[in-house]
Amino acid sequence: MKTTRAIYIIIFCVCLLLIAGMCIFEFTKTGTLSQRAIISSIGIGLASVIFLAKGFLRTSGAKTDLRVYESENKKHIENAFTEPGREKHRQALLMGIDYFTTRQYKKGIKHLESLLKKCETTWDFCAVETFLALCYHRLGANNKAIEIYEDILRCDPRRSTVWSNLGNLYNDLGQSRKALDCLSKAIENDPENPYAYSNMSGAFMGVGAYDYAIPYAQKALEFKSNMYQASSNIAISLYAMGKYEDAEIYYKHAVKNGQDPSTLRRAMEICKDSFVPYDEDEESNEETAE
Repeated sequence: MKTTRAIYIIIFCVCLLLIAGMCIFEFTKTGTLSQRAIISSIGIGLASVIFLAKGFLRTSGAKTDLRVYESENKKHIENAFTEPGREKHRQALLMGIDYFTTRQYKKGIKHLESLLKKCETTWDFCAVETFLALCYHRLGANNKAIEIYEDILRCDPRRSTVWSNLGNLYNDLGQSRKALDCLSKAIENDPENPYAYSNMSGAFMGVGAYDYAIPYAQKALEFKSNMYQASSNIAISLYAMGKYEDAEIYYKHAVKNGQDPSTLRRAMEICKDSFVPYDEDEESNEETAE
């Protein structure tokens, strides 16, 4: 990285010398600087500054970011590409995670699909496809993401996070029965997965079952006390049930831990006093009819 930065600096200095040379030559020849020489100098100078800035941005913090992804995604990538001689593929996986994290989803898809050809173990395959599905999801290609998640689960049906993500996708598509089934399997495979409980809470909220949603969100908070998604779900659910004072407690907790206050307040107002007792049989019948 230092060598790359040095190259950018050298090129920048060469551009400055070029500007200086042009100005000296013009002044020596005519005793003044023409408008054309001044404009050319300014143009080259601006281009040089932009070039240097972009160069530094490309080389800033890449290694640190990749090390962070190792710890943040340990559960998903712990044993992927860890065999001797596969360090390059491990780095490629982390680069794919970087594309996802920095919202470069199309680059991430291209990169991860190429990396799929290098997968040899179940861990390799599941790690790559998990982040590939996440990229597709963020691009709005939910059906493609579902296809990938189901592919992972055929390979390893014990992956709680994948079941949870799949449940979320079905919930987004309005298929609440499938969503709840997937989320139940997510909890079954990892009873301490806070995201599975929070997503289950969201799925019940999607069908207006706010009284069912609250216990799952509270369970999520038991495992991850600063999880603003779970606190937000409780705040919305309580507000929908007309329990405004209790809702405010969870509203403040969610905002304190990172939830956008205006977004949460808007969601609470939309759901205000909308609670109707949930009928599981009715929901099941509606989905059968579909």
